[in-house]
Formats: sequence, C-alpha cells, structure tokens
Amino acid sequence: MSGTLKVVRVTLIIVVYNEWKDLARCLESLANTGLVDTELIVVDNASLEACPASLMTAYPEVTWLRSAQNMGFGGGNNLAA
Repeated sequence: MSGTLKVVRVTLIIVVYNEWKDLARCLESLANTGLVDTELIVVDNASLEACPASLMTAYPEVTWLRSAQNMGFGGGNNLAA
C-alpha cells in the first residue's frame, strides 16, 4: 500500500413511507457525519401525505423523488438508481 487514500463517491438512497419524523432525524444525523462528495436521494414511496416542504427546504442538497405508487423497498431503490 502506498499510503494514499482513494476517494470514493457514495450514493445513499433512503426509501420512506409516511415516516417524516424519522427521516428528519436520519437526515440530521447524516448531515453531522461530515461525509463529503456524497449524493443523497430520498424516495417517497407514495406516502399518504407528501413530504413537508420545510424538510425539503432544510436539505436542498438532497434529490427528492416521489413515486405515484408504493413499489416496496426494492422498487423504491430501483427508482432512485
């Protein structure tokens, strides 16, 4: 090993269904990790209520996707990939 670190870009996909308080805590925690060069995608898996605008405004670096129907965890991840 040469002693140099390789920087790897990471994409995090979070699939959510009606759990906005949990998502807010998750995003806050991720923001405090110091991750750099990380893409963050949140998929709303056809929640009964849309994501609060205040949450979307608080995290403008997040790519927000909303599915018209609940596709399950795997389908939500595939939508974001």
